[in-house]
Amino acid sequence: LTELSQKMAATVKLDPVPMYAYRDSTATMWQHHLIIEGQRKTKKGLIGGIKKYVVLSANIKRDPRGNRVAIYGWHRMDGILIQPLYVGHVNTYVDYSHGIRLVWRRMKVDGKWIDYKESWMMIY
Repeated sequence: LTELSQKMAATVKLDPVPMYAYRDSTATMWQHHLIIEGQRKTKKGLIGGIKKYVVLSANIKRDPRGNRVAIYGWHRMDGILIQPLYVGHVNTYVDYSHGIRLVWRRMKVDGKWIDYKESWMMIY
């Protein structure tokens, strides 16, 4: 995942801003959005580093608890990873730090090119 993250090569790097209270509230998500917009105000291009990505991972299937979500990311300005691949949250868990970025509709899984919709059927 780190290699993929580097290949996505966001041209705009922003500092992640941890928030601690009411992490799943709409107000906190909005406040975090405003912080990001403030950092990005004069910058143009693909943004990286400021969200933990919800990712596809075979580790979801392997977790005996079931119904997991995989997250990864949040890189500091110096490239240091904050959140390694993690499948500890239930798949309904949300908080301000999660983000989705569809990089490309098609992906290679086990050497075979598939549409991203097919990949969800493989995981769940």
